[in-house]
Amino acid sequence: MLSSYAGTARPYNPLYYYRARGYLRQPTRVHSREAVTRPSDSVHHIAVLRSIGEFSWDNIKQVAALLSAAFYEDEEAWNRGTANAREPPLAGALFGWASLFAVLTQHVVYGNNYLTLLASENEKVVGCCGLSFDSAPDDVTAATGLAAGSQYGLLTGLAVAHAHRRCGVASKLLAAAAAATAARLPPPAMLALLVARTNTPALRLYVRQGFEEQPDWVDARWQAEAEKGKVGKPRRLLLVRLLSS
Repeated sequence: MLSSYAGTARPYNPLYYYRARGYLRQPTRVHSREAVTRPSDSVHHIAVLRSIGEFSWDNIKQVAALLSAAFYEDEEAWNRGTANAREPPLAGALFGWASLFAVLTQHVVYGNNYLTLLASENEKVVGCCGLSFDSAPDDVTAATGLAAGSQYGLLTGLAVAHAHRRCGVASKLLAAAAAATAARLPPPAMLALLVARTNTPALRLYVRQGFEEQPDWVDARWQAEAEKGKVGKPRRLLLVRLLSS
């Protein structure tokens, strides 16, 4: 068992130790002899990129690695007990670059109506998300009561590096996305996102940030697979937040 830090008045917690100003330098997870610690007193900068030309090469490499770590799960590697290795498996790395290509493609397709938000600490990207502005599709207007043809903001691909989770990075990205949506669209502007119903931590975060589930919305992709008897990805929920200004 890992020993607690000297001078700590509170009981030792082997996962993490929180104080008002940040996390103490205490191991949160152990892989063999290596321990990952949460950052303390972190300051995160949020950058809004409006075109491919605003990406630096460092941004591109870091976002690819971030998307790979956040969204790819290599079942075989997990079964071997190596899913948490320092370097992702080749398939995971390729997935990260494919995801990055999809992000860059959105900039080409949507032009000025697509933004990439990057959260960084000491010039290292630790979080990201995409934000597109478009006419709300029929299923969204029907579920939310939004007037047909109205514009809305759709947040996609929210990812935070493992070592920086529970440090406010996601909340800052959501706040920046809300500010960008309110600045772009007339009030009450709508910011929407889709989340798997099984992703309980994300659901709690979004509710705290003012998002509300729209129970009348149906995940057509999930429904089509279910009707065919297929067990695919979890059913998604539509969450929206109305922004007055």
